Amino acid sequence: MKNLWANKSLVALFIFFLLTSQFASARVEERNDDVLGDGTGEVFGFVPGKKWQEIIVSLPASPKEPDLIPLLVYENPTYKYYIDSLSLNVSGEDNIVHYTIVIESPSGVRNIFNEGIRCDTRSYRQYGFALWGKPFSPIDEGQWQPISSRGVTKFRTNLYEYFFCESDIFKGNTDQVRESLRYAPDNNEAGEDD
Repeated sequence: MKNLWANKSLVALFIFFLLTSQFASARVEERNDDVLGDGTGEVFGFVPGKKWQEIIVSLPASPKEPDLIPLLVYENPTYKYYIDSLSLNVSGEDNIVHYTIVIESPSGVRNIFNEGIRCDTRSYRQYGFALWGKPFSPIDEGQWQPISSRGVTKFRTNLYEYFFCESDIFKGNTDQVRESLRYAPDNNEAGEDD
């Protein structure tokens, strides 16, 4: 009889631990659902264990001057960089931030690239390119490549680290990222001692 009660106690203890571990994991999952902290509680961004698949993107319209947000890149002071605010899109479906970058050379020539940065792999891909005022030409064979922190392409490192990504996930939704770019301390010229 004593062994029977001991076995029942062990079974009850096992069931208790099983239930509490399920509740604990449910609390962790609930906490992780709101990745952006925007209060919606919706699953957004990279989901570990799920097979990654890139969504099909369409090239946006060519950028227009009023929609450009300056991006200061101190490592390349001779070039000017701008993000097209209308093309910016944080995609929770495939963990990519899509954007259009305008790079202006010292002679005033503007090259435009439509790209994506993937937070969980610290990589980028180009989808299209154009000269200012011309429509995009698609890059059909664009491959994911590691983000380099050298040369003219240093802007990608800055976008990844300061505006788009934080520990494999987004820093915010599309509107939040757009606002952080627009009102970055170095980008806000009027913000100096108003």
